[in-house]
Amino acid sequence: MKAFFIPVFAGLILLACSKKETNSYDATSLFGSWKEYEAYADPGDGSGTFHKVDGILLTINPDSSYTCTPEHYVWGKSGRITLINDSTISINSSQGATGWPASFRKYNNMLELGYICIEGCGSRFKKVSNDYRAGN
Repeated sequence: MKAFFIPVFAGLILLACSKKETNSYDATSLFGSWKEYEAYADPGDGSGTFHKVDGILLTINPDSSYTCTPEHYVWGKSGRITLINDSTISINSSQGATGWPASFRKYNNMLELGYICIEGCGSRFKKVSNDYRAGN
């Protein structure tokens, strides 16, 4: 079990310590529709990599609610995202799972999320629309 947590937390620490493109974020920088183009999975031994996917459409609304089309295997179909600080959000699924912490890094029209699942996981998104209604 310890072997599972060490790579996950090491990854989160590395993401948190990485050089930031901008000095501050606010929740409005996350609004819009984001298309997942790469996913990260680690079998628990640190050998994980990002690979290309035709992934979900994540839409983040001004009221901090989100929708995933199709349903995301960790976050479900919808819920609420809470901005914790300039590198961490909390994902609260309306399907029952609450408080999933996720590190994030936003640069240009890209968004990278690192989150905990059975093994270390992550997603890279490209912004497809500033109109948050595009995914609804």
